[in-house]
Amino acid sequence: MNIENTNTPEGWKSCTTNRRGQDIHYLVRGEGPLIVMAHGGLGDGAMNFIAPEFVKAFEGHFTIALPDSLGHGLSGKPSDPALYTLKERAADLVAVVDDLGKSEAWYMGYSMGGWTVAGIAKYFPERCAGLVVGGWDVEEGMYRSAPNFGLTEIRFEDLVRLAREEAPPELAPEFTPEQEAALRPAINAINDLDGQAEALAVIKKPVLFWVGYDDPYHDPMLEFARRNGIPFFSSEGDHLEAMLHCAGAAAAISGYIRQRSAL
Repeated sequence: MNIENTNTPEGWKSCTTNRRGQDIHYLVRGEGPLIVMAHGGLGDGAMNFIAPEFVKAFEGHFTIALPDSLGHGLSGKPSDPALYTLKERAADLVAVVDDLGKSEAWYMGYSMGGWTVAGIAKYFPERCAGLVVGGWDVEEGMYRSAPNFGLTEIRFEDLVRLAREEAPPELAPEFTPEQEAALRPAINAINDLDGQAEALAVIKKPVLFWVGYDDPYHDPMLEFARRNGIPFFSSEGDHLEAMLHCAGAAAAISGYIRQRSAL
C-alpha cells in the first residue's frame, strides 16, 4: 500500500507492507523486471542507492524497489533479536515482491544487504530470478575484516564507532534510543552466516559478486567465485568507496542483469 511521506524523493512512490506485525517500508519506481536493492547496515534504501545515484543505471529498464531493512529507515523498529535472523530478513524482501504482485525478482544487496540477499539463495530460491551480492564475504562475513580493527568480532557498537571514525562528516551516524535498540540486534545478527555460502554455490539461478579492489572481502570472494564458477566484478575503492563512487559498477551490474533478462 502507498503511504504519505513528506521526505519521499522526487519521482519515487513511498509504500509499506506488513509482515509478522512489522512494517517494511520501501520506495519504488519504474517499469520492467523487478529488482529489489538491499542496503547496508546503518543506512536505508534512499541513502545507499539514490544519494550516490546507483539507481540511475537501472532506470528505464527495471522496476526498482528499495526496502528499508527492519530496524532501519522508516521500517519497524522492534528490539527482539528473533525478528532479525537471516531467514526473517530475506523473507522481508520477498514480502516486498509479494506487495508488488510479482512472483519473482532480481535481488541486489551491498554489505549487510549482501548478507540479506544471500539468504534468498538459501530460503527462497524459487522467488529469485537472480542475485547480485556486493561488498560481502559469504564465507566469513565481518569476521574477515574484524582483525583489521584489532577485533575478533564486529558488533553494533564497533560498527557505529568505525562509521563515525571513517565516514565523511555528513554520513556520520547519530541515533535515538529507539533506533539504537532496534539497530543493535539488526547488526549483531549479521554475524550468523547461516549456510549462505553453501546455498550460493548450488543455486540454479544467475549470481554475480561485486567487491571493491581494496575491500578485505575482495580476494577471498574472488577465490570463492572462481571455485564455484560465479561471475565476479571488481570496482575501484575500499568497502565504503566502492558504494560512494559506484557509477561504473552500477552500469556493469545493470548490463549483466539486462543480458540475463533478455532486455
